[in-house]
Amino acid sequence: MVAKKIIKGIVKKSILLESNPLIGVKEPLLVERQFEYRFIVENNYKIIYRFNDNIARIISVFDCKQNPQKIEKIKD
Repeated sequence: MVAKKIIKGIVKKSILLESNPLIGVKEPLLVERQFEYRFIVENNYKIIYRFNDNIARIISVFDCKQNPQKIEKIKD
């Protein structure tokens, strides 16, 4: 039951990105990358995405209970 609620929240936030792609905050651990990465938070999860060509592409859904340095390992 809890998992369904979390997934539903993540999906809702993802849909929000379609109409508001710049709503997220720049991801500080990925600022040195070729693309600009942003994130929005849902519960304990960061939805990390990049925006280009008028499309928000979700790169990762990161559990914030993990070591934040793992974000740096996300591939472009």
